[in-house]
Amino acid sequence: MKKRLTSSISHDLFLRMIGFGFGMGLIFPFFTFLLLDLPAHKVFKSLFFALCVSAGIIVGICNYFFFKKVVDLYLKQLQAKISSFRLRLKDLLWKKDTEFNQEDYLLQADSADTIGMITNEYNVFVSTLHRLLSSERKTATFLENLQKQVGIEVTAQTIVESFKDYFGADGGCLYKFENGLLEKINNCHLLIDNQALDQNYCYEIIKRGEIVVFEDIDNLPIRFNIGIGAIKPNAVAYLPLCYQFTKVGLCILSAHKDFKADFFPLKAGI
Repeated sequence: MKKRLTSSISHDLFLRMIGFGFGMGLIFPFFTFLLLDLPAHKVFKSLFFALCVSAGIIVGICNYFFFKKVVDLYLKQLQAKISSFRLRLKDLLWKKDTEFNQEDYLLQADSADTIGMITNEYNVFVSTLHRLLSSERKTATFLENLQKQVGIEVTAQTIVESFKDYFGADGGCLYKFENGLLEKINNCHLLIDNQALDQNYCYEIIKRGEIVVFEDIDNLPIRFNIGIGAIKPNAVAYLPLCYQFTKVGLCILSAHKDFKADFFPLKAGI
């Protein structure tokens, strides 16, 4: 990109137009002398030079204000549309509003030049983004309705079995988190003393959304159910469950030896 005269393109254009008018004013007396065959004593007077230069500068100033009236005014309209669209997009992304009428942000592309091409590209961008936002809204609505219709109770057994198989656990259970309360909805080969389970600590794990693996489990009220009694597991993991950014529950896994997979690169979710 060529180096500009000032920090403003409009100011650069103004200076170039003034400079061009000044140059034309200097050249015009020689032009009239050579082509119109006017006498030199009339053409090369300082007054005639001053009038020609003044006329050139006036033409340059007029051209600049024509630019301001036509091009710059249109660019300001484009900037206003983009600014309002940006603010609207911010509201949409933060879900303050769900309505988006793209016609309010489109510009009339009726200029057969670069400005018209820029306008058309802007309109295509707005239309494309409108389609993407509409698709995202429909998908979010579908998932929200699906979440309401298919609760965690329906998939609890599948969740526990899947986590057991993946991490190599020998037992597991699932607690549903709703209205600030934990409720056990699935259990597989575990004996858990709900009275001794630290509910506040479980709430904190769900709130943080971080998987916790325990090595020292002597004080945990979790044991394996082996039919004729209970034995202490070697490892226990608490996995907070999140669906569509909503805290939905806590899965507790235990292993007689060590877990087969590493928890920490993962973030629990369903």
